[in-house]
Amino acid sequence: MKKFILLGAVFILLLSSNTVFSCVCFFVSNPTPESIRIERQKDFNRARLIFSGEVIKLDEFKAEFKIDKIWKGDSVNYVTMLTGTKVNEDGTYTSSSCDYSFELGRKYLIYAYGKLDELKTHSCSRSSFLKDAIEEIEGLEKITPHKDVNKLP
Repeated sequence: MKKFILLGAVFILLLSSNTVFSCVCFFVSNPTPESIRIERQKDFNRARLIFSGEVIKLDEFKAEFKIDKIWKGDSVNYVTMLTGTKVNEDGTYTSSSCDYSFELGRKYLIYAYGKLDELKTHSCSRSSFLKDAIEEIEGLEKITPHKDVNKLP
């Protein structure tokens, strides 16, 4: 019995010695259609660029997208976004659970923030896999119709 108590105490000490931070997103439970519309409009206003596209290149630091449609921002065919991963002084990498984890070959709806040469998104944003964004796209279309990048001169 003493062994179990001792092992339990050691386990608790080990867990408490490492600080773990996770991303905390705040969402309204049971939002009304009107509150969703208002929040979408706020996020639309805050974003630098809103687009759908496929990740065509990916490394630890950057994801390059081939854009299909744009709801906000200049009409461009490609955009590079930062993944959020940073290099530490000792050469190791650091990333956060708030960073968005892109996958090569997947299509996304992206709300991008920041300077044009340092665009990022985060896991608490409205960004998502394109296949899961049907309602979000319908809402964006009510704010402004998309520009189809493939049909632009």
